[in-house]
Amino acid sequence: MRIESLREDFYNLPFIAAGKISSSIFRRLTSPTNGYAPLPQVVTFYLTERCNLNCSMCFLKNIDSNPGFIPLSIAKRIVSELMWAHPRFSMSGGEPFLYPEIEQLIIWIKSHHLSLSIVTNGTLLSQFAELIVRSGVDRLKISIDGPPDVHNALRRVPGTFARIEKGIRAINHQKEKQKKKKPRLLLYSLLHPNSDPHFIVSFAEKYKFASVSFLHILSIREKDLKAFANIQDIPPHYWKGAVFNNEGFRITQELIKEIKSIDSTLDIGFTPNISPEELDKYYAKEQEYLLNFKGRCTSPWSGVYIKPPSIVEICPDVVIGDIENERFLSIWNSDKARALRQSIHKGKMLPVCNGCCSYYM
Repeated sequence: MRIESLREDFYNLPFIAAGKISSSIFRRLTSPTNGYAPLPQVVTFYLTERCNLNCSMCFLKNIDSNPGFIPLSIAKRIVSELMWAHPRFSMSGGEPFLYPEIEQLIIWIKSHHLSLSIVTNGTLLSQFAELIVRSGVDRLKISIDGPPDVHNALRRVPGTFARIEKGIRAINHQKEKQKKKKPRLLLYSLLHPNSDPHFIVSFAEKYKFASVSFLHILSIREKDLKAFANIQDIPPHYWKGAVFNNEGFRITQELIKEIKSIDSTLDIGFTPNISPEELDKYYAKEQEYLLNFKGRCTSPWSGVYIKPPSIVEICPDVVIGDIENERFLSIWNSDKARALRQSIHKGKMLPVCNGCCSYYM
């Protein structure tokens, strides 16, 4: 089993490296190539906006969520059309394990030896642990925001932490039982005044996570949303939920320094990677500070998002086509997609970009 896992890793490596190199080259050649880009390195299926939690910081709680799902036939068609280029596939939501046909989609992707990550709140892992390990899912990205009482308060559903911990145990048990190394466990933890980084790191070490990423709160201002709405031909959806007062999630410089001082064998990082001295400028969205990052984003050259029922976006709320009636290759380099790449390459960012972690890369 281990040999099969290593073989698959090495099989995918050349495609991943080629994708990164080609995207970087086309990013620099945006003007002469008229905004064309090679096939995306990452394809993210937002399988559903449904969720079984009510997290206080989630964008989806502030919008009228789409209750639907991506039809399995459409998801499989996208995988089939792109599999020769070996992009990395990702499943997210909402909560992706609420997707009725997730087992079939996982098996379809992994049966073609493609890379797959799943972003989950972790509460349903115990039900799917055997499938996740057996199918060879590459990475599970799980959120833990503090000790049980802190995490449950933020997620606003009693018993959430215990269900996550049970699911993680089930995953590790299945890895041992099936003698497999995958999935790698990646822990994500939102930073807030009650953050307990030592608990988070200890939890990650105890359950054999590969890394911990501490997340700064993301939000936009009302004026950003209005300006974005004025230039879009469809009303904003996702970004409507990003307009909220972030004061309750602001942290101190001391907390950042404390995290950086933690001695651990784990890979510990920040998303976005904001220095302690820049925290106040980041929270306040100071214009001069934000200008330091314009033109850095590479997401429109490397990633794409599929949303229910069949919408293709190159950035959140920037729709470039409908996969139900078009081939992906036509959508990916459509006039709108190429225009956005050219605009960003010139440093003309969208008004909402400062609420996206890719902006600060």
